[in-house]
Amino acid sequence: MIAPIEKLKLGLDEIAKGNYNVKVECQTANDIGLLISSFNEIAQKLYDSEKLQTEYEENRKTLINS
Repeated sequence: MIAPIEKLKLGLDEIAKGNYNVKVECQTANDIGLLISSFNEIAQKLYDSEKLQTEYEENRKTLINS
């Protein structure tokens, strides 16, 4: 029970550092597993959002420099 929580903590540390491309593996189907699944969904959404923002910024720079 402690190992999945420790993995989740490490994942949260990565998110706090700005690394949204993180996934926590968990094989349990209990409440901890559901929590980790939700964490992974949020991390993926943050990663996708950051990627889209970067693309928008690159497009904006290209447009301004044209």
